[in-house]
Amino acid sequence: MKFNWGTGIFAVYIGFVLLILAAVIFAFTIDVDLVADNYYEKELLHQTEIDKADRASKLTQQINFSQYNDSVILRFPKIFSQNLISGTIFFSRDDNSEKDFFIPVTLDDSLSQVIPTKNLLPGLWRVKIDWRVNSTTFLTQKNLMVN
Repeated sequence: MKFNWGTGIFAVYIGFVLLILAAVIFAFTIDVDLVADNYYEKELLHQTEIDKADRASKLTQQINFSQYNDSVILRFPKIFSQNLISGTIFFSRDDNSEKDFFIPVTLDDSLSQVIPTKNLLPGLWRVKIDWRVNSTTFLTQKNLMVN
């Protein structure tokens, strides 16, 4: 069987169509995690978060992060009373939103909270502490590398 230029063009065209089809199928099988499912509502509240972070940065003492073998210790500013501080701590991963979780702020007498890291996957975690003293809200964000 003799191949002429028409057969060659047809073969290239079929190859191109198969390549595009394979790329489309591959693109639909990739799981894309958004930072937040309700990103539009979060965008509307973004200025509030900026204000909370600004208030936290203006404090004379900041939340101190200390990482040890199997735990992270958060030390809240000593300028506040233990029973006045409340809030939530949000741990998130950029690569897998199914691993994100919240824990409440529960401080001991030294205004510290110990968070075990043995159940955390190794890698980068984004920690967002949304906390309140009386009616004043604060936001502190840190990156945590778990080995």
